[in-house]
Amino acid sequence: MPTTSRSPSTVGDEDHASRTVANTRSALAHHVVLANVRAPDGPPRGSFAQPSRLVDAARAYRSTGILLDPDAVLRHVAIGAWDRERGSSIDRAEGFIERYARPASGMDATVDDPDAALELAAASGAGSLDWHPTLAAFAEQLRARQRGLEAALQPRALETAAQRMFGPAVRIRHDRGYHGPIERAWVHDRLFRAPAGELRERLAALASWAADDRRDPLTTAAGVYAGVLDIQPFRQANLAIAIYAADLAIRCIAGVASADIGLGGLLAERTGRHRAALRSAVLDGDERPWRDAFLTTVLDAVQRTSERRTAHAAAYRAVRSRLESHAGLALLGRRRRSLHRIADLAARWPYLGIARLVDAGVAERVAAGHYLDALVRLGVGVPQRCGRYRLVRLSSLADAVGADAPAHGLRPGLDELVASARRLRYVDPHDA
Repeated sequence: MPTTSRSPSTVGDEDHASRTVANTRSALAHHVVLANVRAPDGPPRGSFAQPSRLVDAARAYRSTGILLDPDAVLRHVAIGAWDRERGSSIDRAEGFIERYARPASGMDATVDDPDAALELAAASGAGSLDWHPTLAAFAEQLRARQRGLEAALQPRALETAAQRMFGPAVRIRHDRGYHGPIERAWVHDRLFRAPAGELRERLAALASWAADDRRDPLTTAAGVYAGVLDIQPFRQANLAIAIYAADLAIRCIAGVASADIGLGGLLAERTGRHRAALRSAVLDGDERPWRDAFLTTVLDAVQRTSERRTAHAAAYRAVRSRLESHAGLALLGRRRRSLHRIADLAARWPYLGIARLVDAGVAERVAAGHYLDALVRLGVGVPQRCGRYRLVRLSSLADAVGADAPAHGLRPGLDELVASARRLRYVDPHDA
């Protein structure tokens, strides 16, 4: 019998969902602010985000079934793209990394006050602050981005993007001839081979649904991710393309991208638990478990990124302190004038080579080699070889950027990362 009242369980579920959305928004708001603020003794602004995006893109690429070492990606970026081996896993992942690891679009409306910036980010998609001129301009820009999301998710545009990321073989399944490998179904026990026309119609309907600017961008991202996995329109790499499509929706929030918060790698890591929630949403018609699972993943990704950013700042301070110590000054001699520039460059690129120091204008070629030797003797870096190139790995900074990678089956915590950043080998100045 119809009734106007709601059961206590329904009210409780709605309260839990609203708290999850509020917590996720608050975490994203703090992420936007912290990403654009430099502490007085911290690394340069944006230095953590650049390698962190590459690491998350490498982890997200694992959803294709090809294991890609994030550390190898950082090494190859250090030596330059011209020396990559054609046909290698890094070469095949280059298209996906370039498109997925793009920097987030900032806020067009300039806000100098950090508190106002926090309000801006927290109000993403809410439309509750239209009374403020700056906030109203931001809300209108947000709605325009959401309306533009429809064009990026159209079947033709999504297929073109997939081919640029994974090659011409990745396309929407056609009706005739060889269909290519059929991946494991996410929702149904047996994957129904829908006609190509039906796949395109369902993708177009998903794009139209995502264009609703009255919906929160996080809810839109959850729906887009689930929709692509439910349709499974491509011959392969559907999970990676779903991560890319969800990233397009998340980029509607100014200053936020999946790679910046480490979301892609976490989505690829949690495919098992997400499969059950997605089956419940599609087969039972209850979308709340899936929405909660997606928002919880976003929240966990932001919190992990915050931990890694703190560890990265601690590692930067430890490296700079070691370079500017008595041992560093004695070892570097007359080249000590560029010590802070080396620390700033290392914060942005955990792998340093001669070419990187020369291109940044830190030193000439011969002096750059002496810098690398000094980093190794100070205990700050570890010498490595990548082909014919000589590199130095700034271990504390590299470990902080890639802290989500399991170490001996366990993910290192914040305390362990900060402690490892401070456990730099002591160098007696008389040995310099």
